[in-house]
Amino acid sequence: MNNLAVNITNGTGITKDVTEANRWYRKAAEAGNAEAMTTLAINIANATGITKDVTEANRWYRKAAEAGNADAMHNLGRAYYECFGVSRDQREAARLIIAALKKVMRSRLNR
Repeated sequence: MNNLAVNITNGTGITKDVTEANRWYRKAAEAGNAEAMTTLAINIANATGITKDVTEANRWYRKAAEAGNADAMHNLGRAYYECFGVSRDQREAARLIIAALKKVMRSRLNR
């Protein structure tokens, strides 16, 4: 489902339609795909083919972060630092951003 959403987003082999892509990202996210959760959150946060809702975006970032997605950890950390739909919490921001950095560094060291 996530791959289909990416193809629809990019117009690869199919007509480009970000709104339709978001439907597929949501299906993949609801099925537990952390990458889809993160992309859906980004699209919701930026109102890309979907209504902007920072609370919903942060909910998807949190789910993706809990599933181990480093981009979601970073974006949720920024939300806490910048008061984007949540109360400012510098400790939580730092915890999430450091966790994202550690995850990225571990994956790069294991190549």
